Amino acid sequence: MIKSMTGFGSATFTNEYFNLSIEIKSINSRYLDCKIKLPNQLEKYETNLIVNLNKICKRGRVSLYVNLDEIKNELILKPQINKNMFEAYNELVKNLNENYKLKLKINDLFDIKDFIDKKQKQMISKNFFFDTFDLALKKLEEMKLIEGSYLSKDLKKRFQRLKKTIEKINSISKKQSYSIKNSYINKIKKLVEGFEIEDSRIVTEAAILSDKIEITEECVRFNSHIQQMSKLLKESNPIGKKLNFLLQEILRETNTIGSKSNNIKIVNHVIVLKEEIEKIKEQSQNIL
Repeated sequence: MIKSMTGFGSATFTNEYFNLSIEIKSINSRYLDCKIKLPNQLEKYETNLIVNLNKICKRGRVSLYVNLDEIKNELILKPQINKNMFEAYNELVKNLNENYKLKLKINDLFDIKDFIDKKQKQMISKNFFFDTFDLALKKLEEMKLIEGSYLSKDLKKRFQRLKKTIEKINSISKKQSYSIKNSYINKIKKLVEGFEIEDSRIVTEAAILSDKIEITEECVRFNSHIQQMSKLLKESNPIGKKLNFLLQEILRETNTIGSKSNNIKIVNHVIVLKEEIEKIKEQSQNIL
């Protein structure tokens, strides 16, 4: 199934310390172009993020926005006494008093602030961060596949229109080929009237002239390109570049058919082909 280059995925993670939100947006582009915005404490993961984005996106302009807000929880900010430390030092003062007949108090030797736990800056764990990122990336891929399925259905319809139109062109060409050859024979005979020229030579010259407007080979190659493009839609690998190449080839065959033909019906069908190919090219710009 084909993938679209357009997609969006987001995910959030919340605990008692943080609100983490991640958004990934992707639009069409010829090459992979990643724009990443990270908080300072997560910048060290940028290379890993690009590697993971490349696995899913391959091509496209990708924007990754990571927002990390610290929760201002009063319970977290409230000063806390280190009870273990306080009790250990209190026991030390008690022993000094007993052993040396002193009357010391704990604040005679120590400052009470020494027993207050200093609030350390909380750091979000790598696992939590990448689990959230992977979820956003998964949603991005899901949207790419959904968009790709719509593109695939549309392209299948357009391929069928191309096939039916080239069949009409080929049918018209075959019907007129015999009459064109006979027309050339009659014209040549009139031009050489009065000269002794064998009929076989005249027929050969007429065949050469009619061959110059013969489009059977172009129609065969055109159909071959349609078959190849249809097969691409079933591939799981990126097909955008291959599809664009085949569209260039199919347009070349279309232009050749148009330049060779002097039949108004064929010319009109060629116009239809070009219009349809242009629409397919527009759609292909968004295919991974």
